[in-house]
Amino acid sequence: MSTRPLTVWVGLSFILLNALLWLAFGVVTLVRLDPGPVIPDEMRGFMSMAAFAITAILLGSLFFLFKRNRTVYTITIVSFALISLAIFFDDVGWSDLVFLGISLVPLILLIIDRKWYLR
Repeated sequence: MSTRPLTVWVGLSFILLNALLWLAFGVVTLVRLDPGPVIPDEMRGFMSMAAFAITAILLGSLFFLFKRNRTVYTITIVSFALISLAIFFDDVGWSDLVFLGISLVPLILLIIDRKWYLR
């Protein structure tokens, strides 16, 4: 099974989409384009750096998942589980539910394609 199944491609695409959304969130927060309440600069900086760190982790995971790295597979599963759980520590609105869906899809597909990644 040297070719990647369609579900693997879809899962990896959702990981890339997730990374791009985190990057966009970090940029929007950093340059103060978010429509939310006024946030102190220290908190805004922390939120942006956390979003950029998550972006880097997801892009690194994407790279190593292409190579079927077992350790990164496990770390990615845990990362998406934590991202999905962290969404509930905020006031859950429609945008949070969209983000949750975009985080759960790759998590579910990674679990479904477990045999392919761990082979």
